[in-house]
Amino acid sequence: MKREKLTKSHASSVVILIFTVLFVQGVLFLFRSEELELRKPVEKVPEQSAAKVTPAAKVTIEEEKPVKYKESNRYKTAEKVRKGPALETPIARDSSTENRTEIQRGDYSSDISWNTYKKTEIVQLNTADSTELVSLPGIGPYYAKKILEYRNQLGGFASREQLMEIRGIDRQRYELFASRVSADTNLIHRNSIKEATYEQLAKNPYIGGYLARSIIRFRDENTEAALDLVSLMSANIIKKELYKILKFYFH
Repeated sequence: MKREKLTKSHASSVVILIFTVLFVQGVLFLFRSEELELRKPVEKVPEQSAAKVTPAAKVTIEEEKPVKYKESNRYKTAEKVRKGPALETPIARDSSTENRTEIQRGDYSSDISWNTYKKTEIVQLNTADSTELVSLPGIGPYYAKKILEYRNQLGGFASREQLMEIRGIDRQRYELFASRVSADTNLIHRNSIKEATYEQLAKNPYIGGYLARSIIRFRDENTEAALDLVSLMSANIIKKELYKILKFYFH
């Protein structure tokens, strides 16, 4: 009985060993097959086969070629030629384009003529009309009207910064057109402080009605004295800062 058990155990071990050997041989066979596939020489494609291209494939190949550009007679324009066979077409040139540099492939730079460049004109605030004013950036018909009204009220602009005294024209808007405007003080209409009426004095935004009455009262009380802005400043009727701006409007 004991011998029969040993025989069965031995037979089982032999069977397991056989299956193990077969499994290992199978794995080695698979690795050997892959190694042979990797070492297999690559067949070269005959050169004649590359020359055989169908008409449909030829059109596709021609479309994938780099884009060519044609130069027009008048301007350098990048005209893309994509469709059709790649043919070398002669480009017509006239005398006006002989000295111009040819457009390189992929160059989209515009043709700038410095001879046609026009310098930006400066707008004179004391003579400009509404058409000139609306040409300024940030100035439309509304602000053009306000500028003309303020100029009439002042008698003219002594400096371009006075535009910021107009409601709605702040520093940010002013900076948009500041470099394109100027104010010529020789064009300002000036009045005589000795002969100006109450309406003329009060009309000036730097004087107003209250200060205009004070000036007229001082003028009536000093009929024999020479009346000018300096005498008004000496009498403490106007301040030094006000004198600096009123000297452009009164003499």
